[in-house]
Amino acid sequence: MRGRAVALGAAAVLIAAVVGYNYHVDQVKARGAAFSADIVGIQDDLNALQVGFDADLAALRGGGIALDGFRERAGEHFAGMGGILERYDRLDPPGPFADSVAIFRLSAEAQLERDRETLLWLETGDESHDARADELHQAAFAHELAALAKFKEAQAGGG
Repeated sequence: MRGRAVALGAAAVLIAAVVGYNYHVDQVKARGAAFSADIVGIQDDLNALQVGFDADLAALRGGGIALDGFRERAGEHFAGMGGILERYDRLDPPGPFADSVAIFRLSAEAQLERDRETLLWLETGDESHDARADELHQAAFAHELAALAKFKEAQAGGG
C-alpha cells in the first residue's frame, strides 16, 4: 500500500512538473510574439517617418515647399523620431533579443542625426553637413543590417 502511495505521489509531482513546464513554454512564446509585434510596429513607424522626411526633402528640392515649410515638417519628424527612440527604451526584450534591440536603436539614432545634418546643410550650405549626413546614412544602414542579423539569430535560438 505504501509503495502505491509513493508511486501516486511521484506521478502527481511529474504531472505538475510537465504542466508547469508547458505553462512556462506558452508564456515564453506569448511574450516572444508580443515582443515581435512591438518590434514590427516600431520598425513600420520608423520607416513611415523616414519615407515622409525623404518625400519632404524631395519636395523642397523640387520647389514644392519652401525651406521654412521643410523646417516645420522636419521639426515634426524629429519629434516623431524621438518617440521612436523612447519606444525602443521602453521595450523589455527577451534576453536573446536584447542585442538586436540595442542595434536597432543605434540605427534609429543614426537616422535621426543624418536628418539633422541634412537640415543643417540645407540651412547653411556647408557641405561638411551633407558629407556627415551621408556617413550617418551609411552607418544607419549598417546598423540596421546588423540588427536584423542578430534578430534572426535570436529567433533561430542562436542568440
